[in-house]
Amino acid sequence: MPYEFINNNGTINPSARKQIRRHVATGKNAGKKLARPSRKKAFELSRKSAAAVIKTPEVVKKTHDSKPTEEVIYAVEQQIGDGLSILPVPDELVPGSRPLERMAISFIGGLRHAPEMSNALDTTSMSSSIWVQFMFSDEAYFHCMVALSVTVLDPIAIKPAGLLVAARHLSQTFRLINERLSGDNAASDTTIAVVVMLAEYERQLGHYNNCLVHIEGLQRMVELRGGISKLTSINPHLTKKIFRIDLEYALHTGSPTRFSPQDIAFGSTGILRFPRKHQRRSEQKGSIVYRSAKFKQLSADLEDVFMDIIYFAHLLNETSSRRLPKMDHCVFHENILFLGYRLIAISTLRGPNHPNNLEDMIHLGLTTFVSAFFWSLDRSIPTIPLLTESIRSIVQRYAGDSQEERAVLLWLLFTLAASISKQPDDEVWLVPKAAETMDAMDLHTWEDVHRTLSMFPWVNATHNTAGQALWQKSRVPLSLLRERLEIN
Repeated sequence: MPYEFINNNGTINPSARKQIRRHVATGKNAGKKLARPSRKKAFELSRKSAAAVIKTPEVVKKTHDSKPTEEVIYAVEQQIGDGLSILPVPDELVPGSRPLERMAISFIGGLRHAPEMSNALDTTSMSSSIWVQFMFSDEAYFHCMVALSVTVLDPIAIKPAGLLVAARHLSQTFRLINERLSGDNAASDTTIAVVVMLAEYERQLGHYNNCLVHIEGLQRMVELRGGISKLTSINPHLTKKIFRIDLEYALHTGSPTRFSPQDIAFGSTGILRFPRKHQRRSEQKGSIVYRSAKFKQLSADLEDVFMDIIYFAHLLNETSSRRLPKMDHCVFHENILFLGYRLIAISTLRGPNHPNNLEDMIHLGLTTFVSAFFWSLDRSIPTIPLLTESIRSIVQRYAGDSQEERAVLLWLLFTLAASISKQPDDEVWLVPKAAETMDAMDLHTWEDVHRTLSMFPWVNATHNTAGQALWQKSRVPLSLLRERLEIN
């Protein structure tokens, strides 16, 4: 075939290009169709080979036995979607809201207890919680939890976009749940779960009238399922949440609970076997409180729950200091519910005052102690104004002069300071009263105060820091009080 020289320096017109292509195609490949390898098959082959390197033990062994100088490159499959495509609601309700929804999911799956309790509680089973699983299976529940989470999260970080996201998700929740209530799934597990979270949403905002509507709805749903005992035997995790919202509502409003301690104890495997009465008395025989004649006048129910909570606090101190194995968080929660229900069954926060001030102080102190472990969704200590005001009222009318009553009063004041969020003006009366009580008991150091507090329910991991802070604040009024007494 003769050679032809083509001048590429000049302008190549279309006819010249056609001549070039014709000339290149002339030869042994003329007329043949070029078969190119399939890119799709090549990509699938590379995926299979990458999977074989990761999954096949022999290949993994060879890889580990290879020389250090050899480089092994692992193929990482590209993730399709934004990580939220497995949710029941893949589309955004509000443009650009995916980051907030992702934050809400992470928030719901997080720990619900205070960091100080990490050494005391075993949370390994929390990942399998039905309250997380429902987010991936029920659309109404997903919407409700996103609205609740965004509301609880730092408002500075989410405004104004967060408010719009919460409103849209809440609107979808009501639309879906209203459709469900008129159908065959009016009392299903997921429907009950959504209504529980709606009640929690209203309680979080302080809208207790709206919260009551949801609680009454829950009570009717429970009746449709055959009663609380039957529902507990089917899904105990669901009824625990119902008990929790019922008890929290009672604490915030001073109303009685709709269920009873016996309802919680039914079929329970987590409630601790508390020591018998004679055993508890022998263990507490050295306490100045137990030796008090007024203590022996306590009602039998209050004495029982008082001793049981002392024992429960002892267990938490032992687990926190790692002298005992960690307590399962479900067992912990179940016992806190049981103790709280027993206290409300004895007396609500709006109940009549007892003629024995000691009984009122012990009851309020125990209620304060238990309430501190009902952490909010953001793991903060709950704020219960009614409980704080009840304590303030009994402190103002206190007129006891025995060391036993002073010890109970001191424990009540320090438990309030360490357990629940206080109103801004609480320190105005709390600090002087603590200083006055410590002076009457001749307590000069934190060690002296702590020794007295340890006779009562007191968990060092969660109470000591706030207790020491109150003691430090009380030192100045205490020194002024002592100087005044010396002058007189």
